[in-house]
Amino acid sequence: HQSKMAVTGCPIRSDLVTLPSRSEAAARLGIDANQNTLTVTGASQGAQTVNEAVLESLKSIQLQGWNILHLAGKDHALTVRAEYRELGIAAVVIDFTPAMNDVWAVSDLVISRSGASSCAELTSSGIASILMPYPFHKDMHQRANAQVLADAGAAMMIDDQKDRKKNAATLKPILTNLLSDANRRRDMAAKARALSHPDAAEQVAGIIRSMVGL
Repeated sequence: HQSKMAVTGCPIRSDLVTLPSRSEAAARLGIDANQNTLTVTGASQGAQTVNEAVLESLKSIQLQGWNILHLAGKDHALTVRAEYRELGIAAVVIDFTPAMNDVWAVSDLVISRSGASSCAELTSSGIASILMPYPFHKDMHQRANAQVLADAGAAMMIDDQKDRKKNAATLKPILTNLLSDANRRRDMAAKARALSHPDAAEQVAGIIRSMVGL
């Protein structure tokens, strides 16, 4: 029933609502705070197709002035690290970190899956993104999540085709453009923040308190 419904947005942890300073986060992550940072993440388990699409795309992209921070996933980190070495790219590759507040604090552009939490954190942090929804859910909910950000101009969405060369063919021109266009990244970041619900957790807690009479 409509009167019993409240739209709050997706709750996120309080430490993700107010991020640490860029310099402190960069020091903890071991990256240069004075450079832009491209962050790649396939969510907590990593995503092999995302990893491969990015590595294939970066074979022929100029990365001057950019750090690469790649959250590769526990099962993929060694392979990803080796591939960056072969490419001669000094990327910071980690399997997983619970300190996503540090990650978002240094990120200027993110390539990511589009689960509900990832999208909520990207919008709360106000970061431009390229989203590659997980393609194997029956209801395609990650695609629906990404579509909201894409429609608002906060993100670019590409379909994950599993094949690294096909994915790279789609990803590379979009990535090349965004790496070189600071104004566009700023515009996307502002549009991302406009979608955010940073007080969602407080709203949910407030509704529960009122329901139980606290």
